[in-house]
Amino acid sequence: MPNQVYEGVHPKSGIVGTAITRHRYVVLASDGQMDHVATQGSIPPDGISLDNGPVVGRAFPYSPMDGADVPVECGAAVVVGALLMSDNVGRAITYVEAVNNVCTGRAKSATSNAGEILRTLAQIMKTGGGT
Repeated sequence: MPNQVYEGVHPKSGIVGTAITRHRYVVLASDGQMDHVATQGSIPPDGISLDNGPVVGRAFPYSPMDGADVPVECGAAVVVGALLMSDNVGRAITYVEAVNNVCTGRAKSATSNAGEILRTLAQIMKTGGGT
């Protein structure tokens, strides 16, 4: 487990399917291993990685999408209070209302650039919209 405090987190352990980067959305793949979310918006993540998982087949910690206050890496600038979704590499971006898009939480802090870390209440808030 990384040497950080995560408020309200009940970490789980996943098995690395492809190299995992800390603070990105992850999903349980059909082979039973965890990968980054690889499709923008439409895949509901199973959690947010809490540490790097560079070795395939090894365990790594992640926070399930259960409403905990968890840091997540951004793929673009995000404002406080924005609804979030995943980009195509597992980073948080501002939610866009569209059919099949999945809202993954609400930003508790802001970022100015891709690669910065923000705090989020990590939970699946709504799926699919209408446009």
